[in-house]
Amino acid sequence: TLLGGNMRPHRGHILAGVAITILTFLFIACEGKKEQVAKPTDAIKASIVPNADFAASVDLEAIRNTPACKDFAKDNDTAKEITTESGKAQSATGQLDEIQKITGLSVNDVASVLVSADLNTLDIGGEGGEPDMSKAIGVLAVQLSKPLPNAKLVEAAKAVAAKDNNGTAEAIQVAGQTVVRLSAKDGDDPDLFVASGPGEQTVFMAPNTASLEGVLKRAKNGEFSSVPVELETLRKALPPGAQFKLAFLTPPKLREVVQEQIDKAKKDPDATMLAGMVVPFKDLQSLAVGVECGEDLKVGIGSDLGSPEGANKVATMLETMVLPMATGAIAKWTGKDPQEVSDRFDIKADGKALKVEVQLSQKDIELMQKSNDQEK
Repeated sequence: TLLGGNMRPHRGHILAGVAITILTFLFIACEGKKEQVAKPTDAIKASIVPNADFAASVDLEAIRNTPACKDFAKDNDTAKEITTESGKAQSATGQLDEIQKITGLSVNDVASVLVSADLNTLDIGGEGGEPDMSKAIGVLAVQLSKPLPNAKLVEAAKAVAAKDNNGTAEAIQVAGQTVVRLSAKDGDDPDLFVASGPGEQTVFMAPNTASLEGVLKRAKNGEFSSVPVELETLRKALPPGAQFKLAFLTPPKLREVVQEQIDKAKKDPDATMLAGMVVPFKDLQSLAVGVECGEDLKVGIGSDLGSPEGANKVATMLETMVLPMATGAIAKWTGKDPQEVSDRFDIKADGKALKVEVQLSQKDIELMQKSNDQEK
């Protein structure tokens, strides 16, 4: 449920399931047609699905060349262990090392990532009240800086699956192309379908064959769409040089589910406070987040809360609850005065719109990383 109740990630959970699988199988795809129908750098654009109301992108190649964020995008050995939705811990470093050994690729060879989805195709209620993305139309594309031979893709998929007691890698046909289906034997984690794009420098990932078939056909036919106007308008309000951008339009069904959960939570004494915190978001129309890495780190968040009342309530919540905690933590890590840190945050409500801006210096980030390393 969205409020109270069972908070354990479910099979269809969008972020947890797919993010974990993407981390593990970032470079895995399968054998496809060898004809080049478009420039390798263009194929990633095929990941924009029809009627997309969610889009996110990250330019890792650009981030690696910035003072403030270069350490976040480089290959490192910090991810020692990951936990799947089913609660099983496994070595992320070991799996990525195996992929690198077979393919010759490292994290540094990931140039950019683009993901889009039609949120209206998502079963928000799902089984047991959890979101089910098994039929949702969405695609994640990874752009590589160098080709990844199809034979190596298949080999890597099978090798990683063989080392995972709960994983399987099966070659199937989609849109006339051999692709890989990654599954969990116990069925607790969502399936992921993976395929190579034109030029073997793009890897497509999707939660179902319908989404994968669509992106493969668009890539083959050179049907490369732009981010829809509504989403691009939201993205333009973000920091101009943002290398990471995320924007979505809230589907009506999601607002209905949120309201239903709020109503239920109000009847539960243990969830009353949580319900009160969620109420201002019940009419959320859109949200956009951008991160610009340069000499400083700049974060911009813009949202349409649906009403001036909602925007003002969220702004107050951020200023009285979130801001003190954030500034306190950053002040502790950097050794700076909390008021000085607080000045780096700007929270403004204007009508039904809410805008949040945060700016941290390269020195701030270095001190935070050093403090974090010392606490490990």
